[in-house]
Amino acid sequence: MGLLVVIPTWHLTYHLWLYRCLRRLQPHISIAAACTPGDPQWSAGFRTVNLDEPAPLWERALRRTGIPGDLFQPVRQRRLEQAVRDSSVDAVLIHFLDFALKFSPVWEQTGKPIFVHCHGPMDINIDFRDHRQPDQTALREGYRDAVVRFSKRVVLIANSHWTAGCLTKMGAPSDRIVVKHLGVPVPDRPPVRKGDSNGLNILYLNQLVDWKGPDRTIQAFELACSRGLDGTLTIAGDGPLRPMCELTAARSPYASRIRLAGEVGPADADRLRAQADCFTAHHCEGEISHAQEAFGVSVVEAMAAALPVVTGRSGALSETVEHGRTGWLVEPGDIEAHADALLRLSRDPALRSSMGEAGWLQAKERFSLEGEVEKLLGIIYPSARSERAVGGDRQAVAAGYPEPARRKL
Repeated sequence: MGLLVVIPTWHLTYHLWLYRCLRRLQPHISIAAACTPGDPQWSAGFRTVNLDEPAPLWERALRRTGIPGDLFQPVRQRRLEQAVRDSSVDAVLIHFLDFALKFSPVWEQTGKPIFVHCHGPMDINIDFRDHRQPDQTALREGYRDAVVRFSKRVVLIANSHWTAGCLTKMGAPSDRIVVKHLGVPVPDRPPVRKGDSNGLNILYLNQLVDWKGPDRTIQAFELACSRGLDGTLTIAGDGPLRPMCELTAARSPYASRIRLAGEVGPADADRLRAQADCFTAHHCEGEISHAQEAFGVSVVEAMAAALPVVTGRSGALSETVEHGRTGWLVEPGDIEAHADALLRLSRDPALRSSMGEAGWLQAKERFSLEGEVEKLLGIIYPSARSERAVGGDRQAVAAGYPEPARRKL
């Protein structure tokens, strides 16, 4: 088993979900990324190929000027070709479809099986608009046709059934798509929450982007407070809507109850979930980005922590949150319903507890990290059979894995 994982960036906060999965597969994988790892500990134990290094002095000087990275695409392509040709690599797993398309010549030249993990929203939505790229007409032009051509030669791994549906709408053949939900660590038992005499502790832990609705979350909290909610709201995360959230919170009559924690690391995220009584966001179709939630790792992490969830019925959230059992899904834009759900949870500790336990059980049965690793191995090495369980202090068995799945390319 020699799996090459190709990904745009490899750093702590954004790719924690991937890091947790790949750790279970060491030392049988190598990683090729277009940036230097943000935390040296992340590359420990991995064979890491940095597509941007080693770079000559002139190239490093140009990069520091802020010249667009596409200028260096031929350099990255040559380094990636070398990594793919390595005799120890028997399959390639690329994360993000739009990133995979940038290196199409590499995949056309290799006879090794190629798997592309599609996450969204950028790689599954031809209407996606990135706030960092104001004029994107040229960027998205021809994207649908490129996806259709490419998908006939690779296997597409969708992180949800909703993502799979987006791919088929773009024209990707359904027989080239397989669904594998992402996994999160789930404790053996649901955490016990004692409650807080200071009221309901509400947590938003997510990117501050339009399709996750941090601004609407603040609005729902304000409305609930005006109707008698006794509680606090913590907004943890960063993104393009951070200035808007800071301004909205500062202007709120309940500003003293709203805390913006900024971007947090894994340890602080665990602490915030342990202190919270419920998890919330207001997922919707982004007015600017046109994006929706393709899976929702933060939502599943909250469920694993036995937190009831209140959010919008958007994208793949119906696959993770069971309405009325593990939380509530409100119609996107319905601030009244969002506020009512928060109020109901604040007044019923027993309901919070039962929903939290149901969420933990659902995470354990459907979204565990161990289950994701087994499913991933089953996709790439379909006749593989684990002789020992995966997870915890146990390791995945790589010895004896057969040849990876080979589709007609």
